[in-house]
Amino acid sequence: MMQSSVSGLFILVGLGHRIYRFLPTIARDAIVYGKLQDKTQRSSSLQLLLVPKRWFLHFYLLSFIWNGMTLAITLRFVLQGNPFPAWYVRVLETLTNYPISTPRVDLLSITIAIMVIVVHAFRRILECLFVSVYSKSNMHVAHYLAGIFFYSLQGFSIIGEGPQVHSEGECVPHTMSEMMKNLRVNHIVGVLVFLWASWHHHRAHEIFASLRSTAKDVNRHMIPRGDWFEYVSCPHYLAEILIYISLGLILGPAQQTWWLVLAFVVSNQTAASLEVHRWYRAKFEDYPKDRKAFIPFIL
Repeated sequence: MMQSSVSGLFILVGLGHRIYRFLPTIARDAIVYGKLQDKTQRSSSLQLLLVPKRWFLHFYLLSFIWNGMTLAITLRFVLQGNPFPAWYVRVLETLTNYPISTPRVDLLSITIAIMVIVVHAFRRILECLFVSVYSKSNMHVAHYLAGIFFYSLQGFSIIGEGPQVHSEGECVPHTMSEMMKNLRVNHIVGVLVFLWASWHHHRAHEIFASLRSTAKDVNRHMIPRGDWFEYVSCPHYLAEILIYISLGLILGPAQQTWWLVLAFVVSNQTAASLEVHRWYRAKFEDYPKDRKAFIPFIL
């Protein structure tokens, strides 16, 4: 089931990339944002369906607040043995297959993964507020709402395949040192990949911001250079995929839902990268010919 779903996602992305240019404006606007949107064919009514691209900040604020609360509830459960609140469990049961008879991921992996999500959200909030320089570009309200749901529900997708968290006695309280005794190689590798990818993700946004250092540059587009931009057009998309891969490494191969989340991210970022790469090459005659879309030397 999981393999067929993943395959289906990639097939849809491949077809979507090929037929994108033939879609009506309202459909294209719902898929892409910013410089890729065709502003010349948009009616005033379609304009009402757009929101500022800088509203990306809302995704990370919600992620930090909601998943931060999930992390706090998880730590109370792990360290003190307090069950999850009844309202949280009801939502968990509605959105996932919780409780499952055989947990696919342990509590330590869950805790580390949610910590990583919260740290990622906090870093992106800081970048949105203090690093990124946004133009007047927009994104479709459907894209915005999808982002709200996606970032808000990540914690549920992880906890839903873990041990039962709704009853007293389901978890014996542990100290942090006792938990660390169960630390495995995949946890360490996952965290290291996360830190490495996060640094390059941050560098990409710093480089983008440096291209708009003056007021007249805000709505201009230039060729970004430096760090992973020397190899690919969209290093920020590559780094984001690696961040989601790092979470998959932490959770392990048995946690099925996260690998579907990863498949969605890969398919989405692949399609976006190919379109951005095509846009760069069409706009700049001197665009580096050996630069790929988002996988160095390959794609």
